[in-house]
Amino acid sequence: WNMEKSNVNDQSQQQISCCSLAILGTMSDAGKSIITAGICRILANHGVSVAPFKAQNMSNNASPALISDNPNHHHPEAVLYGEIGTAQSLQAEACHIVPRVEMNPVLLKSGGRRESDGAYLCSVVVLGKQIACEDYGSLKSKTPHLQSVVLQAHRELAKRTGAQAIVIEGAGSCTELNLMDRDIVNLPLVRS
Repeated sequence: WNMEKSNVNDQSQQQISCCSLAILGTMSDAGKSIITAGICRILANHGVSVAPFKAQNMSNNASPALISDNPNHHHPEAVLYGEIGTAQSLQAEACHIVPRVEMNPVLLKSGGRRESDGAYLCSVVVLGKQIACEDYGSLKSKTPHLQSVVLQAHRELAKRTGAQAIVIEGAGSCTELNLMDRDIVNLPLVRS
């Protein structure tokens, strides 16, 4: 449980204290998504401004989420949507807030296999927008960039929602030794 405080300034320059609580598990399908949603609802029902966060999700189940930056200067009132994992959308509902792309900054969606070498592909969705379709092995070289995106999204989520607490959902096992060098979801996020 990471209860380290981080200070965020909102637009009115008032200082908001936001803590993060990490829900980690020992394997996939252990119930982290439901536990996270439950904690979000309990906190929200007790008057705590709360938001869910999962740094990276690997799922083909996606839901629409609000994109913060609207590049359409001709129609600034237009609302833009991207996609996040369905579990994070459910968790946002548990918090009584609108889903935002910062809640799930990296979404990996299965993209089939490449015919030339049989490598498994995935669509890489960053902050709601698909940016690439690559084989899973090539993502390792992107870890530093994705880690930066994740940390910035966590800060932006606190700022844009005014959250007093962010409930972080881990992915798979928090101690998968074969993935430690490219983990941006579990222990490295908690340590940041």
